[in-house]
Amino acid sequence: MIRPSCRASLLNHRPNCVGVGLIEVMIAALVLAVGVLGYVGLQMNAKRLNFEAIQRTAASYAAQNLLERIRGNPTQISVYVVTDLDPGIMEKPEPDCTEAQCSSTQLAEFDLWEWDQLLDGTAVSGGLVNPTACVTDTSNYITAIIVWQGKVELNQTNAPACGDGNYGDEDKLRQWVTISTFVAGV
Repeated sequence: MIRPSCRASLLNHRPNCVGVGLIEVMIAALVLAVGVLGYVGLQMNAKRLNFEAIQRTAASYAAQNLLERIRGNPTQISVYVVTDLDPGIMEKPEPDCTEAQCSSTQLAEFDLWEWDQLLDGTAVSGGLVNPTACVTDTSNYITAIIVWQGKVELNQTNAPACGDGNYGDEDKLRQWVTISTFVAGV
């Protein structure tokens, strides 16, 4: 839209209002560009936070899964206790407790192997990056800790010892989930 003061000038063919429309278009384009850049930044942040939420959910599920296995076999708590378990390195125990009758010790070893496979699966499927797991027992108070490498630096002052030093220079990127429960001994 031409301003009234410029309309008279244009009718008289005066050059003092030439380019006014172009300046308005450039300002509008600048405002639009700032808005689009803000939206792109918002999308990138949302994507990163979504990835972190997926990681935390996978870790919480895996920790809760093991605690449920321990509750189902409370006489073998000591078999479930592990330190710095690196997923995918355990060999499948014999017998396969999904196909054969197992003792409570064999079931605990099989449960731990299946849990190891679950952790390895979360690493392969894009969930957890370089996961490590630890299980501790303090007078039947069981704590499952899962540690992985995230994308955001965290304050490591309250970090568990599990996986400490496994990430080298990127140790500040270490994320963790700790879930605890009491299992009554039988």
